[in-house]
Amino acid sequence: MSDGLKIMEAFHTIKEQYRQIFLISHESEIKEMFEKVVEL
Repeated sequence: MSDGLKIMEAFHTIKEQYRQIFLISHESEIKEMFEKVVEL
């Protein structure tokens, strides 16, 4: 399982418990998995 898939699995597990979750990443593969991305 790739790191991106592991991260998404973890987010699906905890997203019901939290209203907002922030992830900081430089990996474009991970960024593409989310609806909302804020780039600084």
